[in-house]
Amino acid sequence: MGPDDGINNRIEISIDDMRASGPRLNLNTTSVATLSASRSSITTIDEANVVPQTALSLLQ
Repeated sequence: MGPDDGINNRIEISIDDMRASGPRLNLNTTSVATLSASRSSITTIDEANVVPQTALSLLQ
């Protein structure tokens, strides 16, 4: 963001493992095989933590 690569002139971010089966999203147990499994999966997907709020606020 600045004229050179100095510590005060850059923004650093880290991106976690975003695989569905990875530890961050942990969606490997979701299923749409039955109606009840599908409904349960909706809750799991809604609760998946994709972007922490602190990181999101920095991007805005």
